Amino acid sequence: MYGYYNQPELAQKYSIRSQQLKAAVKKQCWDANLQLYADTPDKKHFSMHSNIMAVLCGIVPKEEQVEFVKRIVDSKNLTPTTLYFDFYLGRAMNQAQAGDLYMTLLDNGRIYYP
Repeated sequence: MYGYYNQPELAQKYSIRSQQLKAAVKKQCWDANLQLYADTPDKKHFSMHSNIMAVLCGIVPKEEQVEFVKRIVDSKNLTPTTLYFDFYLGRAMNQAQAGDLYMTLLDNGRIYYP
């Protein structure tokens, strides 16, 4: 946004801060065994929410997003999204170009829209 409004110093400052935050989340919350992000650094709780946000925020590299989103959807050990957060699930699927998974969730009754 700052770049758009011709404020390159602030654009660079917040770009660096964004990269630092993403690196910290990856370092603190990535679980190499599960190949998912934990909700907290103690890695005791995992949810679809944290992992969806990892996709949307660009922590998950673009070339890995399709497989990552499949892992989120297929996992039985993640706290599932609620109705309001299904919007972000759809956005993550769209960003990863994995929108076909959404239909699978609808077919399986995982997401219900009247």
